[in-house]
Amino acid sequence: DCDLDKIWFWVHVGNEGAIDLDVDATLTVVAIVDDKLVDVGEYPIEAPIEKGEYREALEIIIDQVDPSVIDEIIVEIKADHDDCKPENNMLIW
Repeated sequence: DCDLDKIWFWVHVGNEGAIDLDVDATLTVVAIVDDKLVDVGEYPIEAPIEKGEYREALEIIIDQVDPSVIDEIIVEIKADHDDCKPENNMLIW
């Protein structure tokens, strides 16, 4: 909400893979402002996430940066495991 000088949204972390995710993960959120990455936050995701499971939505609030100057927002989940489809671990708005 630009009128409130913040952006907020929700992310559902899930496992669309063929096997359970049995290691913890981290959801990272960055904003791109004037071609620079601005760290917005890191959110721990506890294991396990069973195949086909989606967690409750995580509320993400960006209030460290004026929303009117954000070019893109990148949300990425990272975990220390082999991933046969890593391209589905990132969203860019």
